[in-house]
Amino acid sequence: MNESKRERLAASQEQSGQKLEGDDFIPLLHKFIIYTKLANYENIRNRLITILDSEDKKRVFEATEGNNGTRQIESITGVSKDTVSNWWDKWQREGIVEESKEVRGRRCKIVSLGEFGIEVAAGKKERSKRRKTDQVSQK
Repeated sequence: MNESKRERLAASQEQSGQKLEGDDFIPLLHKFIIYTKLANYENIRNRLITILDSEDKKRVFEATEGNNGTRQIESITGVSKDTVSNWWDKWQREGIVEESKEVRGRRCKIVSLGEFGIEVAAGKKERSKRRKTDQVSQK
């Protein structure tokens, strides 16, 4: 924030009788986040639906919590670690995941799909189960 903006903010706070300091910003920022989500709910929801256009993508996205690596997500979802890595790169460019603050090199989703009424089917990728069944029936 440049100096003139700070001065205007300080003057505005003095006129309104408000003076925000230190921890006073946290509840204000929380309200701002809520209002922003409410104002943009449909746009965010539609963007998530467009980008996460398969159940596999939705499951991988939901498992992207900042502490899981590609191998853990592969184990959880059945989607290959290479695919997870490629999706992470794309999603970071799209702005729906960010670098993890917990573990370097991992990603973290910026919202949960449940917050936007988007359901995610439980379980692993169906194809991996079919392949095993097909292999057994071919023998």
